[in-house]
Amino acid sequence: MTSPKNADWAWKFVSFYLSPELQEINATQFNGLPQRLSLLSKPEVANNPYIAPVLAAMSTENRAAPWDAIGAEAAVAAWVSYQPKILSEPDWEKASAMFADANDAMQAEIDKAETLGG
Repeated sequence: MTSPKNADWAWKFVSFYLSPELQEINATQFNGLPQRLSLLSKPEVANNPYIAPVLAAMSTENRAAPWDAIGAEAAVAAWVSYQPKILSEPDWEKASAMFADANDAMQAEIDKAETLGG
């Protein structure tokens, strides 16, 4: 794998974008989900009318959360088997195809579980 031409600048951008200050601005002014969990302790972020419903839907207490879906455990197991291969594949086209295969495998597990009634 080759090194990017501007690796230093890329790292600086990612560090800037993920900084607590910019993530708070993103969440409070642009209604974006913060990438830092620590920001959810701030009421102005957690109570944002655009963010709060998403956080509620993601709650483990919400029975509609994806990890409570029928077949979710088998679907996650399918993903876990694909993830290392996808992340280590240097060729974008191959990685993209593997991701599509992983998505199909996860959906097949959910479909199988739903057919069997959970």
